[in-house]
Amino acid sequence: MALQRRLASITPALLLSVALAACAGEVGPAGGVRTPSPSPAPTPSPTVPALPGDAMVRIPAGEFVMGASQEQLDAVVEFGFSPRWMEHLDLVIRGATPAHTVYLDAFEIDLHEVTNAQYSRFVHTMGLTPPAFVTDQRLTRPENPVVGVSWEDAAAFCAWAGKRLPTEAEWEKAARGVEGYDYPWGNAWDPAKLRTSDGVSGRDLAGFDDWSDWIDETGSPSSNAGTTGTGAGNAAVGPAPVGSHPEGASPYGVMDMAGNVWEWVADWFDADYYKVSPERNPTGPDTGQRRVLRGGGWDAPRVMAYTWFREDFMTPPEKRDVTGFRCARDG
Repeated sequence: MALQRRLASITPALLLSVALAACAGEVGPAGGVRTPSPSPAPTPSPTVPALPGDAMVRIPAGEFVMGASQEQLDAVVEFGFSPRWMEHLDLVIRGATPAHTVYLDAFEIDLHEVTNAQYSRFVHTMGLTPPAFVTDQRLTRPENPVVGVSWEDAAAFCAWAGKRLPTEAEWEKAARGVEGYDYPWGNAWDPAKLRTSDGVSGRDLAGFDDWSDWIDETGSPSSNAGTTGTGAGNAAVGPAPVGSHPEGASPYGVMDMAGNVWEWVADWFDADYYKVSPERNPTGPDTGQRRVLRGGGWDAPRVMAYTWFREDFMTPPEKRDVTGFRCARDG
């Protein structure tokens, strides 16, 4: 069908060109009339699959402040984290400094996280293995963000769709805008504008000493602790359908940049990278062991939903039920 549409669009123009040349004629070397051959048709561009719900948002070129200020870091202690959580957060929070100005060229980013419906088309077209956790209906509704995909899976999908994973800098600018918000919608916390652990269970994950304790109480299907919990029949846990919190959109209108699922980005993680990051279009370290995750997930404490918060809890081959992605492309 794509070929038929392409031929339908170019054939009339070629026929008209040939007809006019034939009528006018062209004088040849011997004085006769020669009908010129039509010019070769241009090589068609690769056909990019049309995907349902594949809307993108254009982010204009310009500067923004990336990372966290000392004032923003100091506010984290107000959450009342247990010592276990503070030990974990120390490295990650250190990686969010220093705040620095970055210039980005214009780009486009997906309005929503990639859904199960979109990813399913990719899997079936390419003959691939479905993502992990396909048997848990709380995770696999068509309108939910796809989870259980590795970094390699996410990068392959974006390439198939004619896109790529966003850089960490692109992701952060799309999430916080030039205003430098803590959350996509502003600086004031509002659990009604996103899906995180306190919205799922009424209790922020940061209030538990161990992840498995929170899982057991909420009935989370999360694999992070290697258990489905004692309340595994709780249909309230898991991600929400994409776009369920329009009031939590970023300054550019991008949805679900806080909570719902963690999102893979292109960059390798390095806690010291901001100290040496280039000012224009940074793409992260050349090598590393873990890729950056952004945005926080449906089972994450609210501090992880900060627009400047960066995580590295997964290696590229890993797959978890809290991790998805969205795509970007040059603008």
